[in-house]
Amino acid sequence: VTAIDADDAEFGSVRYSLYDGFSSKDDHPFFHINCMTGEICVSQDIDHEAGLVTFDLLIKAEDQDGLSSQTFVRIDVEDVNDNAPVFSPEKYVTSVSIHAQPGTELLSIFASDRDSGNNGKITYELLPLDSASLFTVDRST
Repeated sequence: VTAIDADDAEFGSVRYSLYDGFSSKDDHPFFHINCMTGEICVSQDIDHEAGLVTFDLLIKAEDQDGLSSQTFVRIDVEDVNDNAPVFSPEKYVTSVSIHAQPGTELLSIFASDRDSGNNGKITYELLPLDSASLFTVDRST
């Protein structure tokens, strides 16, 4: 963030702080602000999947004479592809009749991914094994 003070030199310098409406707060759990530049930085990892998706910060800019102004900053946390899909259950077992016709559905499998949006989209495929040519899988379901 940037604030401009029209006062000359000494009284024109601005100090920035995270603010709660009553006092400056230097102990925000996820962000800190450089008091001289107004640069807001992350102070620890933020996990989108833990429900931490939006932060509203109140920033205070104060000059040497104690005059101040505040502004709100909204930070939206983007999801990254940091979770692998998980099968539920981990192992599937089924049997097939020797009289089964091609196209007979044998088994439904399910996997989930904690990531959201395209990062959580799952596609299925058969690994190339000797018997893989005997089976097909729907890539999306």
